[in-house]
Amino acid sequence: MSEATARTRKEKTPSAEAAWGTRAAPVALGKNWEIDPRQPLPHLNQPHARAFAAKDKRFLSSGKGDSYYALVCEEFLSPRLDPLRLLKGEDLDYLMQPVTFGLVEWGNQEGQHRPAVIFGVPGGPRIQEAPDATFKPFSEDSLVRKVVQPMVPLLERMAERGITHRSIRASNLFWRDAAQNSVLLGECTTAPPGWTSRMYMRR
Repeated sequence: MSEATARTRKEKTPSAEAAWGTRAAPVALGKNWEIDPRQPLPHLNQPHARAFAAKDKRFLSSGKGDSYYALVCEEFLSPRLDPLRLLKGEDLDYLMQPVTFGLVEWGNQEGQHRPAVIFGVPGGPRIQEAPDATFKPFSEDSLVRKVVQPMVPLLERMAERGITHRSIRASNLFWRDAAQNSVLLGECTTAPPGWTSRMYMRR
């Protein structure tokens, strides 16, 4: 293949950013929410969704309206609609649960839409920055107190509602607060069940 041919093929292949079709202005989700594509939050990305700053326009004057972010899903990957509907508005401690969700205009062409889900910003960072990254191990006492004790009742309450998480992994655990007293289980709605877990964890 000649250099000119390779260059032409590269020019015709959309980049990852172009494929996402990031818009240059905030987009509305319903009447009250605004997502800003100009403010990406890569530390909150999920494997099949990208994070952007979001605002609840009803509470901006009180300073409480900007403590949210949106996960905008991949174009051809459907989110889990049943868990979205069941978890919205629920009061489940230790779970990152959807505040609201819907379709937003997203892309460089008019009429393009993608699913977006709004969440509250977690109080601390991820336990594991990436699936292959190292992280500080838990002592046995910390593991039981900060992970097992809050997670078991949470999963039981989810099961009572007919919801399975299917996305439990260290890179989807966050510290619930700055003091790192307990963990927060990340979202489970922006990809099909088990989709973001490695094959040996899908059983």
